[in-house]
Amino acid sequence: MNSSEYLEMANQLKEKFDENEKLVNRITQNNVELKKKIMIAYSLIRIIDSGEFIDENDTKVFIEMLRGHLSKMVEMDIIRCECGSLRLPPIIEIVNLDEIVEESEE
Repeated sequence: MNSSEYLEMANQLKEKFDENEKLVNRITQNNVELKKKIMIAYSLIRIIDSGEFIDENDTKVFIEMLRGHLSKMVEMDIIRCECGSLRLPPIIEIVNLDEIVEESEE
């Protein structure tokens, strides 16, 4: 192996490492954003549950806010569909739960 081949392999390895680092950073950032959104939902639930800060008539409004927040979170962050409709990405397999139950009973 000559020095040019070695240098080319080192460059390829660095490119692969840089790609992996970008992927890890993106996943980490997405994880932080998802945690923030979950914290918002949890806070709304705590406000509704305590009932101290809102009138009973406003409870429905807070529940609608929570539902909307969670729906958007599921579509945009979990299913990753920015089109507004719930389409499963190809990496998610549709599973027949009845088959799983039958297999576990055997």
